Amino acid sequence: MGIFQNSVVAMGIGLSEINVILKTKSVKQGGEIEGRIYLVNGKKRLEFESISFELCVTTSTKQIVAIGQAPCVNSFILNENNKRDIPFSIKVPIDAPLTKFMYLKTIFNIFTISEVKNKIKVYPSSDLEVILNTLMKRFDFAQPNTEIYAVKGQLLQKFIFKPKTPNTYRKYLDELECYFFKVDGGIEMVMKMDKRGRNFKTVLKEVSIKDKNYKTIFITPYDIVDTLEKYLIK
Repeated sequence: MGIFQNSVVAMGIGLSEINVILKTKSVKQGGEIEGRIYLVNGKKRLEFESISFELCVTTSTKQIVAIGQAPCVNSFILNENNKRDIPFSIKVPIDAPLTKFMYLKTIFNIFTISEVKNKIKVYPSSDLEVILNTLMKRFDFAQPNTEIYAVKGQLLQKFIFKPKTPNTYRKYLDELECYFFKVDGGIEMVMKMDKRGRNFKTVLKEVSIKDKNYKTIFITPYDIVDTLEKYLIK
């Protein structure tokens, strides 16, 4: 959120200045977002009921979905002409989608509800990063396109990999569709190799084990290459 928008929020609740400052604008899945809230009061005593956070993601269909909430501080009073600097930390879910469109919403509950938003980019966790790099470097797939969908309150992210050239990997393969799910001890990968591209019709059907076109494999950090080769190289 820009300085002008922050000023509008500040004036709306009677503050001279409000600023939510993040240490970084990017974070890995499962990582911590750290920062501070800087408040400067004006000439009116203010009573805050609470300050809290909400992590939100914009899906491919432009739907806003909250993937995490956390309290910051409970009720407090900010007297006239006083300042307050509030450090904070909030954990990003390990299954947060990889996206440039996540933002941290800081919610000020005073006599009205006001919000400040900060954009955040989410990078893959270390184990997922190894899998993605293996698919791109060892198996010569291009950087994947991704789509994010909300299904029954859960976010699902589809990765669409395409060979860099028609003859690079298995001539018949147009694309490889994957979903990745963090489970105990590793990552569950649900994948399908397609002869031709197609549109996303129903996420529920695609990730269901009843759909025989999809294979579900379990990948541990110790056998990523061997496991992928077992299913991709035949």
